[in-house]
Amino acid sequence: MSEKLVALVVDDDPGDIELLKRLVEELPTPAIDLRSANDLGTAYALLAYEPIDLVIVDYLIGAATAADLVGELRGRGDDRPIIVLTGQGDEAIAAALIKAGADDYLIKGTFEVDRFAEAIESGFAGQRARAAEARERRRIGELQTAKTALETGNARLAELYERAHEFVDHVSHEFRTPLTVVREFASIIQDGLAGEVSDQQRRYLDLIINRADDLSGLVDDMLDLSKLDVGTLGIHRADCTVAEIFERVEPTLERRALAAGAEVCVYAPPDLPTLFCDARKIERVITNLVVNALKYCNEPAQVSVTAAPGSDPSELVIAVRDNGPGISEADQRRIFERFRQLDNSYRCTAKGFGLGLSIVKHLVHLSYGQVDVSTPPNGGSIFSFTVPTSDRLALVRKAMRAATSAYNNACHVALVEARCDPVGFSEVYDELSALIQRQLMRFDLVLTPEPGRWLMVVVHDQPGPAELIERIVQSVQQTNGSRAERLPELQLKLVGTWPLAEDMEEFERRYLPLAGGLEIVHVG
Repeated sequence: MSEKLVALVVDDDPGDIELLKRLVEELPTPAIDLRSANDLGTAYALLAYEPIDLVIVDYLIGAATAADLVGELRGRGDDRPIIVLTGQGDEAIAAALIKAGADDYLIKGTFEVDRFAEAIESGFAGQRARAAEARERRRIGELQTAKTALETGNARLAELYERAHEFVDHVSHEFRTPLTVVREFASIIQDGLAGEVSDQQRRYLDLIINRADDLSGLVDDMLDLSKLDVGTLGIHRADCTVAEIFERVEPTLERRALAAGAEVCVYAPPDLPTLFCDARKIERVITNLVVNALKYCNEPAQVSVTAAPGSDPSELVIAVRDNGPGISEADQRRIFERFRQLDNSYRCTAKGFGLGLSIVKHLVHLSYGQVDVSTPPNGGSIFSFTVPTSDRLALVRKAMRAATSAYNNACHVALVEARCDPVGFSEVYDELSALIQRQLMRFDLVLTPEPGRWLMVVVHDQPGPAELIERIVQSVQQTNGSRAERLPELQLKLVGTWPLAEDMEEFERRYLPLAGGLEIVHVG
């Protein structure tokens, strides 16, 4: 310390004060300006209005003691150094003073200048420590306040989030019914079932139907987004072919293209391998990509949908290409974000919410695929996504990768087998199968080697899927408790569980004989 300090001596003995002044003059550093008070009232007044840096107080001050002063100052949050002078070396008194908040104590008549300087330094060290503790308490208090506010806010957001989902679901369902009526009656009139229709009226009816389909697409987007957020969007995976998917989706694409004054071409070469996916979800992906492509085409507007083998033999690639201006690299990185729309659409029939491409990404991921966008050198944009083939072992590997990506703490894969007596079982087989499937996560697989037997491939975060087995058992019991015809008794067995980072060869050795020739069915 080099700055001059102001010290207050609280003592009712003028002789002691004079001796202390002489001792202060002998201090090499710091220089101290000594002031005095002969009672606690005067001391409190000086401490309140004067810039006092250090307090030196006699233990006995009339009827009061130094403990009164120390307790009062520390109770106010005053962190200034306090040194107590005592007339006797009573260790109990000294310990009590230190506990109350005094920084040091000196026995009168026994200490020299060096000990006095040491006590002063100890006092300021104590002040620094108290200041640090006060800052820490403030930070802890602020953090606790922020934590409480955050928890309150999160609880409120969770409530609003739930209400928002309920509102979207309710409004969407209520909106869909009249929308369906509008479209169906417009189609009836357009087909001439209600009387002769002129060419101009038919064009108007085309416009009504197309706009109704646009609105229906918006409703589907809102519902799917709501279900994706809460994890209730069922995914019904099964073997299918590209030709079947294209055949079902092509009429919708042609009608959309006609409304936009564009041409759409759908082509898949023969002899492509069988896919494993939710065909309806893939159709939705293609429709969303084509509708998006139609907005950005140049004249003459052209969109193509093609399928081809991927670089990975266990995947096919479906691509949607337009002849528009292309997409910048910056937009390519953010185009799949929610509520993101580009500004250069040309033939947009409905503004939309910017959800179509976000939903595309989620639906592709649910089918163990990846989605990509590029702008080739000769112009236009290509949106492509992969769909897995029915290669059973590759499917399991894709399911494990998808699950570990979605659930960051997933670290094990398990095989669980369920059996029941198939005799007289055909009437309730689908119901029991659906019940089992509903207990699984969206990236898990269910295989059915024969009626009355299921094999589940489950990726999870614990060494054993005991909770899954318990959920299935409870679900069967609850269902049987509310129906006259009971479901068959179900026997569940854990075939094995393996760490994802280890023992995959052992897992595959156990899995392959069970999966050979099996049909993989959907998980809802």
